[in-house]
Amino acid sequence: MEINDGKILKTPKVFVSYSRTNQLYATKVLYIAKRLVQDGIDVVLDKWNLNPGEKLHQFMESCISDETIDAILICSDKIYKEKANTRSGGVGTETTIITSEIYDKNTRQKFLPIVLEKDEKNKPFLPTYIKDFIYFDFSNDNNLESELQRLIMFLYGIPEYQKPELGNPPKYLFTRSDKMMGLQVALTNIKNCDELKTNKIIVLIDSFTSEFEKALYDLRITKDEKLTGSLIVEKIDLTKEFIDIYLDCASYIITTNIDFGKFVSNFIERIYNSFSDINYEIYTEPYSDHYKFLVWEMFLSSVAIMYHFSRFDDIKSVIDHTYNIRTQRNSLGYPNTFIIFQPGLAYVDEVYKKEKDLKSLSCTADIMSKRSHSGLSNDEIAFADVFLCQLSAVYSKHYMIWFPLMYPYDKMSRYEYSKFRFKTYCESIMHLFNANSIDDLRINLNKARLQMKDCRYPGCYDRCSDIIDCLSSEDDIGKIL
Repeated sequence: MEINDGKILKTPKVFVSYSRTNQLYATKVLYIAKRLVQDGIDVVLDKWNLNPGEKLHQFMESCISDETIDAILICSDKIYKEKANTRSGGVGTETTIITSEIYDKNTRQKFLPIVLEKDEKNKPFLPTYIKDFIYFDFSNDNNLESELQRLIMFLYGIPEYQKPELGNPPKYLFTRSDKMMGLQVALTNIKNCDELKTNKIIVLIDSFTSEFEKALYDLRITKDEKLTGSLIVEKIDLTKEFIDIYLDCASYIITTNIDFGKFVSNFIERIYNSFSDINYEIYTEPYSDHYKFLVWEMFLSSVAIMYHFSRFDDIKSVIDHTYNIRTQRNSLGYPNTFIIFQPGLAYVDEVYKKEKDLKSLSCTADIMSKRSHSGLSNDEIAFADVFLCQLSAVYSKHYMIWFPLMYPYDKMSRYEYSKFRFKTYCESIMHLFNANSIDDLRINLNKARLQMKDCRYPGCYDRCSDIIDCLSSEDDIGKIL
């Protein structure tokens, strides 16, 4: 038999063992056998291989010991299990032969459990000698086709999951500083802490943040380095291991009883302030552009994680938070909204773009679109950017809104915003939009729409979608009960 890529497949041959006393399951066994034959598998079954006058026990014994048969399908239900364990009837005879084959010849993979029935605790009815074997589950008719596919692939020797080719060791193994190693140790300490010891985890998070700050120091741009757009982009590339370890930490913290919104707000505020201190001697915007990119990325990914798990209270927490941001040598914090974390990287979007003669709307957005984020898709990152724009338009009182650099990459908003047609969804999320009722939500989103009407790149026809754009009208909000 030949498949598309020219590979020759051997025709599998199987013998089916089952209990003939349950007509319902016998019918299912016959169906499975017919399907296997249709897909090129040679099935030995008593119904079509055992002739009148032949001895059933002799037939079963010869099939089980037949070296041309690649697999024995043990189709087990409650009756089959009982007969196998008590060694009664034809099933008992087969069991005696099969157990001898399994233990004497070490041919365990030849015997494949096919579960036809489960008990009230959803445990499969399997004979004792194969109760620990991985099985194919045909107990639920809804899974019949998918399990048949799994079984057929196995019989043809095609693995359900293909192990990827072995790659190369990651570069950071050879360039990783002692500070990065210290950061990894700090994260490990958080994960190993007893979740009930909330105060201890808080202390360990503080230690992790300190190690994060120390490691960031190695990415500073010194006076000896020639400031170019390409240098900034190289530094942004070096922040990849920082976002990876942050996401690793955040993905763990959100599973604990720690206030996740507070963790995100405090962590990002502290990191933002730390790079102001790093470059205080030569503090101008470009020297911190790679740090600003990292903070923007952490903020977007944090919101994406919270939205993914419907943690709307946590999103509101980071949106409502007043961020005390230090600048240059001023040690006092100035109150800012989350909009402070918009990157605004002129050396990337202007200087680097000119150096490389690029035609992109935003080099910053292009770089982000090519970054991988553990546990998050790029679509979720782009949507988080768009969603923050929508929220800022609700919260803003001075027409200062979050500009979503990633909106050209947004593929999720039309689907996600369509959920606002449902009343129950609106009720679960309306507080995030400063609304106490469906009517309030309609009013606030309509006002936000006015602020977002020109939210687009200069000269670009497409603009960032708002919630009402994705509905027929504002009257659709909460319309479906």
